[in-house]
Amino acid sequence: MSRGLIDFLLDSWREYGDCFELRVGNHSIKVIAHPDDVEAMLLTRRDRYCKGHAYDQFRQLVGEGLVTAEGEHWRRERRLIQPSFNRETIATFGERMVAQTDVMLDRWTTGVFDVHTELMHLALEIIGDCLFGLEFGEDRASISTRAFTEAMEVIAARTTALAVPPRWLPTPGNRRLARAIAALDRVVAGVIASRRRSGEDRDDLLGALLRARDEHGQPIDEGQLRDEVLTMFLAGHETTAVALSWTLYLLARHDEVRARTVAEIDAVLDGRRPTAADLPQLGYLGQVFHESMRVIPPVWSGARNCVAHDTLGAGFPVAPGDRVLNLILLTHMHPEFWPEPERFDPERFSPQACASRHKFAYMPFSEGPRKCVGLHFATMEAQLVLARMLQRGELRIADGFEPEPDYQLTLRPKHGIRALWRPRSR
Repeated sequence: MSRGLIDFLLDSWREYGDCFELRVGNHSIKVIAHPDDVEAMLLTRRDRYCKGHAYDQFRQLVGEGLVTAEGEHWRRERRLIQPSFNRETIATFGERMVAQTDVMLDRWTTGVFDVHTELMHLALEIIGDCLFGLEFGEDRASISTRAFTEAMEVIAARTTALAVPPRWLPTPGNRRLARAIAALDRVVAGVIASRRRSGEDRDDLLGALLRARDEHGQPIDEGQLRDEVLTMFLAGHETTAVALSWTLYLLARHDEVRARTVAEIDAVLDGRRPTAADLPQLGYLGQVFHESMRVIPPVWSGARNCVAHDTLGAGFPVAPGDRVLNLILLTHMHPEFWPEPERFDPERFSPQACASRHKFAYMPFSEGPRKCVGLHFATMEAQLVLARMLQRGELRIADGFEPEPDYQLTLRPKHGIRALWRPRSR
């Protein structure tokens, strides 16, 4: 495992099948890959599983936000946050997403640069503008991106470590994580304080959180407000930027797919800026984006802790205390559902192909009741950004550069994506 976690998992899957067990010290880790087993864990027998200790490391960063909360607390927060992400609400954000994309493209030159860093900043600006009425700016975006990166690196390393030092011990990792969390706390506190000083009661996610009252008529406490804001900043920009980065890379490596996508965009838009209303007509663009997330899923694994005896696969026992990993990466490569799984083929997501496929064979946003609340927001954002970028120019990977997947909590390109931008004539 230490020599290469992903190769080890792939080899184990090929040798032992869709359910296998890892013993790490005294702990049992069960790995599942088949959609039937994922469906059982996340939906049909979800009462036998919880997020529990599997998310303890992530809780150090985001506390008890929507991603990590459990039970009634999670249901209450979901009911509070859901209206900010319904289709009607997010459709109004389309123009702002495209405007932010234009700001980014206007500053690009023809030299080599890291497109992933640019997209991280763009996704932060979009989430700040649409959900928090906030302009990040270069300095605050750089601080936030750097802090998120540092925190995620430490947390990712600890999810597979045999031993994790207690938080009070001043190890290099603990100090690094504490600095990152402190930096993010300052950003979040500044966002909340700025809104309160303004006295505005805006109809956005931050406004909904500030207006919220508990069963006793009291506003949610400062700690919970911090956790939800930080969770939305992280979840709202990280996975979208990662997905966009890999999609642009795949398009640059598949000329025929890129040409067909550009032709569709030109035919539908005829030179005007894309809107949310155009997306149903940009069907092939949507297929490209979904196939990209199948081949390189931004969130490549999930986990639950077993709380009641269960049986997965063909008689594979799971006991209370076991941790179960659903490896989305393996599910997205399962040959029963994806012939030639390593091939990039957007036709897999034609309406006809999707209609007959197992619902849990493709789950970049998870599935079941805890499916990502920001699914439609992220999908709309990514497709509008892609449409505007492909409309305005062409991205080429720098000569001799190949991105390296970095299997942290998300599947980032480890050294970014070095690329050149060539504007199209208008």
